[in-house]
Amino acid sequence: MELTTRSLRPAALTAAFGLFATLAISTGSASAIEAGSLTVTGPTTGVVGSPTVLTATGHVPSDASLARYVYVYAIPASVASTCPTSRTGALQLSDATDAMGGESVAFIAVEGDFSVPVAYVPEAAGSFILCGYLSEMVYDDA
Repeated sequence: MELTTRSLRPAALTAAFGLFATLAISTGSASAIEAGSLTVTGPTTGVVGSPTVLTATGHVPSDASLARYVYVYAIPASVASTCPTSRTGALQLSDATDAMGGESVAFIAVEGDFSVPVAYVPEAAGSFILCGYLSEMVYDDA
């Protein structure tokens, strides 16, 4: 199992190293939103039917108008060798490969400095890439 992360933002920097993947998100100079970060660490192997616990850590700024989420998707490595650039693309690939073990692994609300467990239970044998995304939704309470 390879751990890989991608961001919704095109200016993301991504690097995968052995047991973990690191994601640094940049909002660019035109944005007033503070940058967030996401790192997913954990085992690189798993057993069908047994939970593998990964850890998502990082930081997102607190903001009453924004809710931030970590999304993690499993995609068979035979279908994709890298994560899609968008969360929507990863969701579609994980759903389309459901019969091969592809799935939506996690959807977690995060705020401030966070460290949350992500339990992944492989449903099929094979190699998978786990794609992590940090995204935000704007709330309008008007």
